[in-house]
Amino acid sequence: MEPDYSSYSIEELNDALVNIDKAAYPQRAKKIELEIAKRSKVNSAAKEQSAVKSETKFGAGSQLFLALLSVFFLYNGVTDLLEGETYSRGNNYYNPTDNPIMFYGHILLYIGLSIVMVVMIYLGRRKNAKRT
Repeated sequence: MEPDYSSYSIEELNDALVNIDKAAYPQRAKKIELEIAKRSKVNSAAKEQSAVKSETKFGAGSQLFLALLSVFFLYNGVTDLLEGETYSRGNNYYNPTDNPIMFYGHILLYIGLSIVMVVMIYLGRRKNAKRT
């Protein structure tokens, strides 16, 4: 009576292959090797499918959210620049005459964040176009 290797786990198959007398049972050894090879192919195919599924598209909701944030930061940067004063936590106001580094730093931060978000939207849309 031959064992049913299809019900064995991969660990049990490897153990059986190591411990089998290949000279006495060459057919069984071959069956074990074939079952291990078959499982390896199935496992690699499953890993490839899960990797493809894990790459989600950069959806319209994400793009809209980033676009709104970009507009918000751009608006804050431009209005602070035009008004000549920017606000920081702790009721601190910075203007270009009293503290130019903090003033222009805030302006650059707002406009820089806006640009980064637009670039993220662009790269996400380009990535989505390549996948479809």
